[in-house]
Amino acid sequence: MDEWFEGANQALNKQTTFNLGLSGGNTPRNVFQHLPEFEKWKRIPWDIVHIFWVDERCVKPDHSESNFRLAYNLILKDLSIPGGNIHRIHGENDPIAEADRYAGELKKHFAPGRGQNPGFDWIFLGVGADGHTASIFPGSILASSTSPLCGVATHPETGQNRISISLPVINAAKRITVIVSGQDKATIVSRILNPPLENCDLPAGKIRPLTGNVEWALDEWAASQLEK
Repeated sequence: MDEWFEGANQALNKQTTFNLGLSGGNTPRNVFQHLPEFEKWKRIPWDIVHIFWVDERCVKPDHSESNFRLAYNLILKDLSIPGGNIHRIHGENDPIAEADRYAGELKKHFAPGRGQNPGFDWIFLGVGADGHTASIFPGSILASSTSPLCGVATHPETGQNRISISLPVINAAKRITVIVSGQDKATIVSRILNPPLENCDLPAGKIRPLTGNVEWALDEWAASQLEK
């Protein structure tokens, strides 16, 4: 929380914006619900903070599975953050058209140079039991170095459509925090982190920032199979 506070204030001093990418799922839920408890939370200069999502299920924003709904109910609804600073993915719209629209929104806000990707200040990610992150599943084109900024993914088990930013966008971030909890994630965490990370072909194993930093925040259960 202190780093979120400090990052936003540094952006304020530089007269720029502080850009965050949020995930959904159970692990972020456990983190989000405690953020308002921190003393510095409401002193963050929210007018310069911009909130984006790394992925979204193709559901309405009030649906129980909506990543936007999760973050809104737990952290956003009581903040004095301008509505224009909340950049949700419109999961209720046509997936292909929405992926294109969201890519355009990223380009408009970040204005990356030719051949470059939008540069988030901080992205929060989770990891699925199959090694996916955001909605980049094993074998997805969104893990390719030539993938578009955003695309449509299909959950391999449920068949649910999702919209996700691509791995190159994730790896262009200044800071990436991968949050994993639970015994059910121990095997996949071991598969990703026990060998040299560069040898792992799973999407979550390809989280390798070009110039930024990545940190893995694991509880004792998720870390239980890591080599000492």
